[in-house]
Amino acid sequence: MTHHAFRRALRQTIARHYNLAELRTLVFDLDVGWEELAGDTRANKIVSLVEWLERNGRLPDLLELLQKDHPQVSWPSLPAPKPPPADAIPEAVRQIKQGTAADLSGTVLKGQNLCGAKLSGARLNDVDWRRVELYLADLSGADLRGADLRGAKMRKAKLAGADLTDARLDGADLRMADLSRAKMTLSQLQSIRKLKGAVLPNGRRYDPDIPLEDQIIV
Repeated sequence: MTHHAFRRALRQTIARHYNLAELRTLVFDLDVGWEELAGDTRANKIVSLVEWLERNGRLPDLLELLQKDHPQVSWPSLPAPKPPPADAIPEAVRQIKQGTAADLSGTVLKGQNLCGAKLSGARLNDVDWRRVELYLADLSGADLRGADLRGAKMRKAKLAGADLTDARLDGADLRMADLSRAKMTLSQLQSIRKLKGAVLPNGRRYDPDIPLEDQIIV
């Protein structure tokens, strides 16, 4: 089955077996925000969900849940990915995916999908992370001084003990991220677009109903 045929079969099969309420539950179980999915109709939400999970490398999670919900259904199998030519993969991205990246200072990684990256303790100062996908990435103890993280999607990322001095975080999504002991300022925290469920540098869970300045001293 081609990738296009797989996506079409997946969309159609979900539509046959999930009403709107069940689809909402599925999205919740996948830890995806309903409001993040484009469209107002059930059909549009299904398309957006498949596209979002594909971008974030999480289609296997979807197929696992679908199989649990409806084990009697013959769900389409995920096609084996075609590896891109070696020369088409930026060296820095290759190192990250192989878990060998230790010093990426000054690297441009704008817009890359690096979900689940293991970069604990790495030197990442002055890296261009704009709009990068870092869902579930481990950046604990990393040197992120001067990094550009504007618009970065870092939900559930580990940033415990990271040095974010002078890093730009405007518009970043750090929901459920761990920022405990991270070196950063109050103004940086206030520039972050989404902090719901995040652990702040002082170890306290972020409360959207309380001003940040009353929750933390940095």
